[in-house]
Amino acid sequence: METIIITGALGGIGRGLVAHFALNGCNVIINYNNEEKATKFKKQLNDRCDKDKMLFFKADVSKYDEVEEMFKAAAEKFGQIDCLINCASINKDAYIKDMDIDMWQDVINVNLTGTFNCSKLYAQQYKGQTGCMFMH
Repeated sequence: METIIITGALGGIGRGLVAHFALNGCNVIINYNNEEKATKFKKQLNDRCDKDKMLFFKADVSKYDEVEEMFKAAAEKFGQIDCLINCASINKDAYIKDMDIDMWQDVINVNLTGTFNCSKLYAQQYKGQTGCMFMH
């Protein structure tokens, strides 16, 4: 059975992918950062999917140590991770003249550093083999 990590799994695209893969019997690691939304989504999925095939994991993808813990928990529960889908992203729309450095850094940290952190840890398990990685 395929094991898939989906970051930003409570957003529109991530949420749809989680539902698709979970309904089709895959093991799915559901990365999130909003506890209330995760609890609601978990209740919805538990009614339709095998809860033993899902792992909800709260991690800020911009923090390497949190991503590392998520990958460890996923490997302990399901073994090798077959696919990573990077959907975690934030958007802080503003004209450049109105954007401050903190807004800019938040976007860079999640959208770029978060994708790097997850991709690096995913690639490390393969040691030269091929895997399946997507970015939104």
